[in-house]
Amino acid sequence: MEAGTEYLVFCYEERQSVIMPTSGDSTYVLYKDVMDNEFFAATEETLQMMEALKSQMLSLYPGDR
Repeated sequence: MEAGTEYLVFCYEERQSVIMPTSGDSTYVLYKDVMDNEFFAATEETLQMMEALKSQMLSLYPGDR
């Protein structure tokens, strides 16, 4: 994996993700608060973008092949 490269990894199942806002320079959140998340996002807008990309990818690569 190249440094500075971001990857989107997702489940074929639907999962809920809890939005955890961060403050200041730290993006630290407690693992117990996000351990069931499919995506990690600090804003609703970011989460919606990741979910939209997941939907596009699933239309190209359906799980029931």
